[in-house]
Amino acid sequence: MELSPTSVIALVGGIGSGKTTALLVAMKQLIQAEDTRAVYVDVGQFHDLQRIETGVIVAAVGLALCKLVDKSARDSLNNELQRAIQSFRQWAEPQEEWIPYDELALRRMQKEEEDSFVRVKEPGKLTLPNKLSDELESQRKNFAMIREAYASAYLIGFIDGLDRLASIEQFQEAIDEDLRFLQAEGLGLVVTAPLLSLFGKYRTALSRFEHIIVVHPVDISGPRGENEFLCEVLKTRDPDGVLSSEAREILARDSGGVLRDLLALAKAAARNAYMLGRDTVTGPDVLVASDQLARTLFLGLGDDDLKVLQRIRKQGSFVTTSDRDLALLMTRRVLEYPQADKPPRFAVHPTMLPLLHLAVDSP
Repeated sequence: MELSPTSVIALVGGIGSGKTTALLVAMKQLIQAEDTRAVYVDVGQFHDLQRIETGVIVAAVGLALCKLVDKSARDSLNNELQRAIQSFRQWAEPQEEWIPYDELALRRMQKEEEDSFVRVKEPGKLTLPNKLSDELESQRKNFAMIREAYASAYLIGFIDGLDRLASIEQFQEAIDEDLRFLQAEGLGLVVTAPLLSLFGKYRTALSRFEHIIVVHPVDISGPRGENEFLCEVLKTRDPDGVLSSEAREILARDSGGVLRDLLALAKAAARNAYMLGRDTVTGPDVLVASDQLARTLFLGLGDDDLKVLQRIRKQGSFVTTSDRDLALLMTRRVLEYPQADKPPRFAVHPTMLPLLHLAVDSP
């Protein structure tokens, strides 16, 4: 983004791979430049992701820009810009006003107060998912004026949450018009995208992006001290030293380099230790947490899935040939590690290995 601040980048990775962390770190670095402004928007905090529609991303980014303008130039806004911000917020946010209520409303609300007015909400774009988006184009002038407040700076939007959409079709619907709108207004964009978009027929979902960056788990078998890095992550999160050194080592190994699993296992192990009345998390506490996660990952697997996992365990090779194979990647049962000078390495999630060994001779 430093080299091409108006680019549109897709940041793709599995659940818990660290995409949000990557966005926040990149944003922190980019805003150090004098000619760059950046906003971070988690769309899921504004809107029901299962009912997303055209205009939601524009609304969320626009509100973030309004807040940025307010914070940096509140006392020097001209009247026209103030009106543009107010109009955009009325479109995107729920608005409250006092209106009279009738006797039917009184009974429906089961109130007996004698007040003649009640406060009601007029839903906005980000609070009523089924609202039609015909007004999107009508907001272009307001958005352009808000963007003009930073005409001398590059504006970059970091858009999080879209990787959690239920289907690729929803993802495409969410980005098609909105990304075109935001690009036309001169914004650079980094958007989290579903892992499924990397494969087969789903790759068309990424056709609008100039660059695709894949966030992989940390390869715990790598030669560059990746285990030590993960242990340092845990030490930073644990300033009181609740985790023993043995626990940190096992956590780094059993996480498979998936940051979310690293932290989830650490919390589960801490709960196990707490229930036993201990102040320190030990190796056995982590092993119990790992077994619990493994049994969760095993749920729903069929015989064909187990055969694929056994083959990966023995050979380290994996080719996706079906949606069930993709599901193994999407759910972190299979982890992919890129290698600089050879094809990627695939591995079964480390917590599952003990149970796979037990199942090796099963019919």
